[in-house]
Amino acid sequence: MRKLLLLIGILSIGLWAEAQLGPTTFNFTGQVQTYTVPPCVTQLQVVVRGAKGGGTNGGNGSQLTGTLNVTAGQVLEIRVGGQGTLGNNSAGFNGGGTGHAASNAAWHSGGGGGASDIRTTPYALNNRIVVAAGGGGRGGGSDAVGGAFAACPNGQQGSNTYGTGGSGGTQTAGGAGGTPWAGTPPGGTAGTLGVGGQGGLWGTASGGGGGGGLYGGGGGGNDGCCTGANGGGGGGSGSSLVPVGFTCTQNIGTGNGLITITPIGGMILAVSPAAPNICEGQSVDLTISGGESYEWIASPSLSTTTGATSTATPPVTETFGIIGTLGACVDTAFVTVNVIAYPVLAFIPPNPSGCGGEQVPITVVGAAQYTWSPGTGLNTTTGPTVVATVDETTTYTVTGTISGCSTTQTVTVSASVTVNEAEQICNGQTFTLADGTVVSEGGDYTTVLTTVLGCDSIINVALTQNPTYLLDNPIQICQGENYLLPNGQSVNQSGTYPVLLSTNGAGCDSTITTVLTVNPLLSSAQSPQICQGELFTLPNGQTISAPGTYNTVLSSLVTGCDSTVTTTLTVNPNFNQTLNPTPCANQTYIMPDGQTATNSGTFTYNFQSIAGCDSTVVVNLNINPVYNLNFNQGICQGQSFTLPNGNNVSASGTYVSNLTTMAGCDSVITVQLTVNPLPNLNLGLASSYCPYQLSVPISPTPAGGQLTGTTVQGLTLNHNGVNPGNYTVNYAFTDGNGCSSTTSGSYVLAPPVAPSFSYNLFCSELQMFNTTADPNGVLNYRWTLGNEEISTQNSPTYLYEENGLFDLTLTATDNFNCTYSSTQSVDLQQTLDLTGFYIPNVITPNDDGINDTLTILPIVTECLEYSLQIFNRWGQLVYEMKQGEPLFAGKKSNGDELESGQYYYVFSGGRLDCATTPEFKKWCSGMLMIKRD
Repeated sequence: MRKLLLLIGILSIGLWAEAQLGPTTFNFTGQVQTYTVPPCVTQLQVVVRGAKGGGTNGGNGSQLTGTLNVTAGQVLEIRVGGQGTLGNNSAGFNGGGTGHAASNAAWHSGGGGGASDIRTTPYALNNRIVVAAGGGGRGGGSDAVGGAFAACPNGQQGSNTYGTGGSGGTQTAGGAGGTPWAGTPPGGTAGTLGVGGQGGLWGTASGGGGGGGLYGGGGGGNDGCCTGANGGGGGGSGSSLVPVGFTCTQNIGTGNGLITITPIGGMILAVSPAAPNICEGQSVDLTISGGESYEWIASPSLSTTTGATSTATPPVTETFGIIGTLGACVDTAFVTVNVIAYPVLAFIPPNPSGCGGEQVPITVVGAAQYTWSPGTGLNTTTGPTVVATVDETTTYTVTGTISGCSTTQTVTVSASVTVNEAEQICNGQTFTLADGTVVSEGGDYTTVLTTVLGCDSIINVALTQNPTYLLDNPIQICQGENYLLPNGQSVNQSGTYPVLLSTNGAGCDSTITTVLTVNPLLSSAQSPQICQGELFTLPNGQTISAPGTYNTVLSSLVTGCDSTVTTTLTVNPNFNQTLNPTPCANQTYIMPDGQTATNSGTFTYNFQSIAGCDSTVVVNLNINPVYNLNFNQGICQGQSFTLPNGNNVSASGTYVSNLTTMAGCDSVITVQLTVNPLPNLNLGLASSYCPYQLSVPISPTPAGGQLTGTTVQGLTLNHNGVNPGNYTVNYAFTDGNGCSSTTSGSYVLAPPVAPSFSYNLFCSELQMFNTTADPNGVLNYRWTLGNEEISTQNSPTYLYEENGLFDLTLTATDNFNCTYSSTQSVDLQQTLDLTGFYIPNVITPNDDGINDTLTILPIVTECLEYSLQIFNRWGQLVYEMKQGEPLFAGKKSNGDELESGQYYYVFSGGRLDCATTPEFKKWCSGMLMIKRD
């Protein structure tokens, strides 16, 4: 039962999800939006604002403010206009005309701003009840003039420049398109019902798009001349549909459009708190508002079943229903109180322990959030898993919480004791550990004992073994010097002198052995060479330039003893040489420094001889010239060219001819040959044309050639008096390089088609019968009623909802994409008007003649094979009301009376899909209360 009530509550809460008694603001989304009128509401206060045209100087939209008369449950369609942008695809959503891109982004023209409107069923352009117009887009080019702002109620003309501005829309027609400068097509197009005209297209300066509206503004005219940017005309603004009693404000919409709807009066129930959560055993006060009197559906968890406030104390999650009344209005609301169980905590492991500072992971489960205390020894105080590092047994408290409901529990971590000691011994001594073990070497020793708690007690001993030092002390002195040993003895002869001493810290003996070396005095010799005119520096810093032998006395850097250096100096001579080479310019001559010669002249090079002395080489270089001539030559594809060396070639490329000058040097003649392609011709011919296309201009490229053919007259295909069939067109052209090409193409002149049809009317259905001859089965069909497309089937059926005289048109399209139409006037009677359809949520079958049966819109029972299934709270079908069956009167199908209380229904609209039919879609399912008191 609780699950069924929860489902009913969700459906009922969603029943009026779109309806708000406060203001509802619809911003631009680029999509159709909807608004459902709340119960008992008959008037809406609305603000409707149109969008701005594209560009900083695009025209602003208009704004309408006033009151609309509506019916409760009525579904309105909302279209919020989008601001126009610049360039291609720039039209603002909901009717803005498009601007165009230019070769320079600064010259783009702007699209028209979209209109904002509210529509009733069937939501076509003719069903708009209020329209706020959009502004025109700016003109393109270097003189980017402004689009027109939306005035009231008719639009205005966009600004003029070289192209004229588009005209504003009126109450009966769209604005005219602006004319181009110098009369060059295309110019702006005219606005139509709901849609702004397109700006005239020109490569550098197009016109702005017209604004959307009741009727759209015209597109601005293009520049239409020359190659400069200049300027196109601004787009005209659209017109507004201003209902009686509304206020219209012009030139106010500066961005995207906007629609705000505020109901006047009405009823909608609201429960506070909307979705309460409580812990087991707790209570919550529920308050309902929006009505005058209230009845709560009986439940043992409620403190009262009357009044605006009741206290709920449910043992488990439960949904409560309330019936509210306001005058003649009755509505139902539901609220679910979510009961949250207190968490049950469990620890993994259940009895954690760690000895001697070990890291002990502890995990708790059973809740969503956790806090731990105290924080001593923990790596964190939040989360399901912590790591405890303790030196003594510690108890921790954990609080677990689920959605605000908390449970507290403790866990104890037992610990052990660790002792650290440092000891010393000398080489040859021993040390006894805590467990009686005797050791004789230094190191780290660990003794493990067991505590009363069962954890290990650890004694760590860091034992240091101090050695008896044997130190070698090598010493050097010069011949004739003395050295003092560690014991104070003085010696001056090479040898080994051991001395026994005692160390201060550990009291262990050490021996220092001095190895004494007596160094003699030294002498050395060198034989350096220098070049004539250079200086040489002796070891003592003296400089010399003459050859000879020199003695220098120094102190040794190694031993510190005196040394004698004997220097024998040699002086080497310098050399000179002159060269006179004469290479050709295309030959390679290597200069004495290894570089390649590039220019004639005298060059001097300084080198060193084998002995390292200067040598000078003078080169008198004379480079004989060579000649390099370049020629450009062009031929047509298929021709050949004779080169200077007599060879004939026919391919593009670079060709080199080598000759010899009188000086014996090469001369090169280079011919750059270009083989020009034959012109690439394009007839610009379609594969087919329709028989009603009597004069078709064609534009072969490149332009300027000769066009011939049976149907050709100048640059036009003339089909007057021509039978359907295949035709050929020829084209010949010679380009500026003198190269010629010819091409030909063929096309089909399609046979005509004559559409025909008949129709029949039945219970708001228009039945159409296509009688068009189509022996090959190649035709596609489109049916339109008035200005609305209603089907693309061969012989469809259409459910109409309006009375009156309409044009019914059948359009046939053949396999050549040619279209043919046939139109008949159709007088539509007895529309299937579903306005005001609803399903009551309360009946009172007490035989008083008032509200005894479940009554729905009569036209539904007459024309639709509908179904209304009614279920009890256990989901059992108790009655099905359908076409031809009695109305539901609170009884089962067998005539037994049903108990008073809450029931659930499911509605099907027969051939009209409930979920997609605007008048049905919010009544596809819901609650029904039977009250007999």
